[in-house]
Amino acid sequence: MQCKICLSNEGRGKNNLCRKCWRKEYDKRNKKKIREQHTINYFENREQRLNLINKWQNRNKPEIANQKREYYKENKDEFIERQKTRHYFKHLKETSKCGKCGSTIKLEFHHKKPYKYNVFQILCFKCHRELHGQLFTKKQKHKLSKKVKTPL
Repeated sequence: MQCKICLSNEGRGKNNLCRKCWRKEYDKRNKKKIREQHTINYFENREQRLNLINKWQNRNKPEIANQKREYYKENKDEFIERQKTRHYFKHLKETSKCGKCGSTIKLEFHHKKPYKYNVFQILCFKCHRELHGQLFTKKQKHKLSKKVKTPL
């Protein structure tokens, strides 16, 4: 049988799709389910990934130093503004609270563009990551704690 989409001779099943076309169709229909499974896998394999990253960083210290130098050259103004903030306002991190939740643990500076050393917001680690979309809330983690099985 021919595949309905790509017309190859590998069509099979009740939809007459080849393996590649079936996968594309499945991915389109189940984006949410697949994303949830990727997120679960991300959290389950976090320790292993961090160990691999640390090993790589230890093996490639000169290369990392060169990358940092290049970043500094390309983003010199932003870098200097951040350094000024750390220098002039580090005492605020010891005496302030998070601007969002009120926590006093792991406070960080959040700069908005354009970067200015005296224009920032003090946020805790969790709120800062949430703001940048790099952290999941408790509700999201709980929702993703259920295992999702995908065929193949």
